Amino acid sequence: MNTRPFPRRRLMGGHRLQRLLSLIALVPMLLFPLPADVAPLATSPGETDPGWSPTAYIAPAATGPGETDPARYYAEWPDDEVFAAMPVLAADSKSKFSVYAPSSDLTTLGEIDSSSFGTADQHDAIAAASGRILTATHESVVHAYRSGSNVGVSFFRPSTTSPVSTLPNLASRLADSTDFLDVAVADLDGSRAVDGDYRDEVVVVYAQLGAGGRLPVQLTVLDFGQSSESAPTPSAVTTTTMPAAIDSASISSGLIKPADNVLAVATGDFDLSGLPEIALAYFASWTVLRIDFFRYSVTVNADGTVQRKLDTIGSSSITLPLDPYDPYAYGWWTETLSLAAGDLDGDGRDDLAVGTVSAIESGFRSYTQSVNVRKLQFTNQTVPTCSAPPCLTVTQ
Repeated sequence: MNTRPFPRRRLMGGHRLQRLLSLIALVPMLLFPLPADVAPLATSPGETDPGWSPTAYIAPAATGPGETDPARYYAEWPDDEVFAAMPVLAADSKSKFSVYAPSSDLTTLGEIDSSSFGTADQHDAIAAASGRILTATHESVVHAYRSGSNVGVSFFRPSTTSPVSTLPNLASRLADSTDFLDVAVADLDGSRAVDGDYRDEVVVVYAQLGAGGRLPVQLTVLDFGQSSESAPTPSAVTTTTMPAAIDSASISSGLIKPADNVLAVATGDFDLSGLPEIALAYFASWTVLRIDFFRYSVTVNADGTVQRKLDTIGSSSITLPLDPYDPYAYGWWTETLSLAAGDLDGDGRDDLAVGTVSAIESGFRSYTQSVNVRKLQFTNQTVPTCSAPPCLTVTQ
């Protein structure tokens, strides 16, 4: 087929038309500029700087501590408040949730919101976390607590008369113990919610009813991507059970004395995937701490159905040190544990800090406590040994 280029006149006319359209597009921007607090919409995580402002980050000079809000141009985290769950201090008192705002000089806290619970709905053992769960405009506080023989999951605001989700078979309390549960919040899947923004998922871990001196550990991810503050029920619930269990026999015998908890959860990007994974620790015995790692994923199939999975990507066991031998020792025991994730060595990959407490009682009834903190580091295995590579190799 014989072809020939367009005449040069037509090309020149096309350029003039393009320039004219560009000028027309600029007119509304010049007449109606964006307000200083509006940032461009992001099309992927981190694409738009949450601190963007057309004034090039210039704020008035402060003449005293806290006089100028350094985050006033930040659309993502303009300021933070403190959420506190008040314990029941007397038989006739009520559980209370409060939100406090710090003063500009960070010396005092003022209560700005609160709610109390009647004696029939006491929240004397809870786990709480906050995140962009129900909306992208502000964070929500989610908390887990005992609801009869189950785990109730609710929000501080909006408050509901019943849990927004109920997770089955919370283990009964053992002597001198509390409820064994914990909560974390993170954007585990990097998927957009129904409103087009990114949301956090809620991770709940808890001990279930068991037998033979063992308590199974349940991991649950609540997805609120189709939810809102007016309809805060999770749109999907994904669960799995840990391969090992909590040593409740040692709790009953006093070898584990939970001052706080016998399980803990944290999230971090341990495999450099750009999304956080889940780390869950629990006492498999009074001298062994088990840590399992999971990846939460969401896949949209060709037929439009959605598949959500929790895949095991690694595990580790830590032998807990005992205090040096004491011939007058009356007993040894393990007390509690805690987890925290973060890039502790600056290599771009999150690490995991594990804190445990052990104690010894001498024959003279004197007590010595030891706080042990370990840092776990991770590498990706070259040969897959888990169901959803990359798999983690854990080093202490």
